[in-house]
Amino acid sequence: MLILLLLALLLPHETSAALVAHYEFSDDFTDSVGANDGTPFGGVTFTNGIYLAPPRAGYFPTTNGNQYMDIPRVIENSFSVSFWMKTTKSGQPGIGMDRGSGLVNGEVTGARDDDWGICLAGDYVYYGVGNTPDVNMLSKTAVVDGQWHRGDRTLY
Repeated sequence: MLILLLLALLLPHETSAALVAHYEFSDDFTDSVGANDGTPFGGVTFTNGIYLAPPRAGYFPTTNGNQYMDIPRVIENSFSVSFWMKTTKSGQPGIGMDRGSGLVNGEVTGARDDDWGICLAGDYVYYGVGNTPDVNMLSKTAVVDGQWHRGDRTLY
């Protein structure tokens, strides 16, 4: 079980950042700041969250990749990704952004250096970027504990 509460994508522009997509999961998959609405697959539903009024969250019953939300690729080279998550189930083990259970994935098939991803690898969040070789980071804190955790990553 994975609950994803909020997903925000930002593009930094010199000294300020522009919010290009914001998914609140308020009983729908719309982008609250633009026209980059998500499309759910595999029975994604909604549940209680901790943010907004009323607090809502996207509910992804498994971490095997069968439930997900597809969104347009609105970010490329410099960006930030921020999300809240809560889970009691470990992700697929593996080292690399495309080996665990995907949380937020910008993986591009083929030899490209602008792909990126965030996954649940075992009990930890794994962040990766690039190609040949990918650069990966593992969170210091285990997140499989039934508590809400915030994830933030910026790439320049």
